[in-house]
Amino acid sequence: MANETAATPAATQVRQLTLPEVSAHFAGQKKINGMLCEVDWMLVEALRQVATAIETGSTDATAIRAWLTHADQHSEKVANEDPPGCDPNNRTGGGI
Repeated sequence: MANETAATPAATQVRQLTLPEVSAHFAGQKKINGMLCEVDWMLVEALRQVATAIETGSTDATAIRAWLTHADQHSEKVANEDPPGCDPNNRTGGGI
């Protein structure tokens, strides 16, 4: 049984954020959220292009590839925003 009167570590002082720091954090988070929405919209448009190609029997995937490339390039920028998102060079995650 552990000694309940054992010394506890000294309390760690946590610096309080200033209003400008908090505002900057939330502004960065808002920008990240917006950029993620933009990536979603690009992927939705790529899927619409796929649906159109299927419906028309088109074998030209140029527009689909263009939208996917655009979304891919835009998604790389999201992780570089502040506050940090993730490692933009690590594309091994499952996204789950």
